[in-house]
Amino acid sequence: EIANLAQMVNVIAPILTDEGGAYYQTIAYPLLLYREEMLGDRVELKYESPVLDTPAGDVLALNVCALRQADGTLHIAAVNRDFANAHTLRLGLRGTARVTMLTAPVDAVCTPQASCVQQSDHVMAADDVVLPPGSVSFMERRFNSL
Repeated sequence: EIANLAQMVNVIAPILTDEGGAYYQTIAYPLLLYREEMLGDRVELKYESPVLDTPAGDVLALNVCALRQADGTLHIAAVNRDFANAHTLRLGLRGTARVTMLTAPVDAVCTPQASCVQQSDHVMAADDVVLPPGSVSFMERRFNSL
């Protein structure tokens, strides 16, 4: 449910071209990672999100989904819609998780010469994960047994 492809339907292209070449727009980066990371059986989640007061009304700051792959690996994707504040996602898992975070300024514009999205990869404690402002994060937690 988190990987809404409205961008494709509304013709906001993930890849643009001009005389300088082809390059990814900001939306391409999370779409690529969703395709790589988020294949499997959906896992129902219960979480509490802070609420943002926006001109369009109240919006949940966090949007989170999870799935379990055939090998038992748990994958979680989280979007922090709050561009002003980091928020902590309390996973309550023991051990460590592989975490990939995508960040960009709210007014980011990619060009053929420079990517505007920063990707950082971490291995961190899987209990609480701090989500940077305006970020998309992917977490993977492997278990020894199903």
